[in-house]
Amino acid sequence: MNRDGKPDIVITDCDQKESRAAWLENDGATPPNFTVHMLPLTAPGKRGSFHSLAIFDYDGDLDILTVDQEGPSIFPQGATPRWYVWENLDGKGGEFKEHVILDARLGGHDVIVGDLNGDGKLDIAVVNQVDGNVSILLGKGDGTFAPKSTVNVGTMPNAITTADLNGDGILDLAVVNSGSNNVSILLGNGDGTFTLKSSPPVGSSPFGIVASDFSGDGKV
Repeated sequence: MNRDGKPDIVITDCDQKESRAAWLENDGATPPNFTVHMLPLTAPGKRGSFHSLAIFDYDGDLDILTVDQEGPSIFPQGATPRWYVWENLDGKGGEFKEHVILDARLGGHDVIVGDLNGDGKLDIAVVNQVDGNVSILLGKGDGTFAPKSTVNVGTMPNAITTADLNGDGILDLAVVNSGSNNVSILLGNGDGTFTLKSSPPVGSSPFGIVASDFSGDGKV
């Protein structure tokens, strides 16, 4: 987070009201010691529960993204669920600025960042467990985003990943649904929209998902 070549840690609170986020600075010792730096909360109201976290680079510095959780029992106070980015202003973690990038009464359960429309700019996809869909914000490359679009998935989706699942050079999405016990495979159309290809069944109450070439055949 501060470009000193030592791996740092970013954390958020979860499943409680008034959640906070912080980055932990690694001093490089053996074993390492960490200094806690709380991220500023400048937007009005008290935060809800943060249930998602991503680190991404828009301007050469690592920035931090999180979303208020969608559960009504842990909504923010004095505000509706929002999406936040903390911009790393000095590139060294010494000063972060909080931005609300979406204030539309929409929370989320998990988040990924990737170039979903192939324009070289980072985009965001967030799973909403209550609504059973994925919300997508296409990045403009300057820290702002186009109006959101949504695509429906299964029941109670709780985790998401992105990879090129069909080998066409376009990022796709895979969403695990704990209520319908399946995985929604969403193939990218290349413009930031997605088409539901299949929903293969899995075990009971799945939680968490990764995509990789586990068989070594060159296919994800």
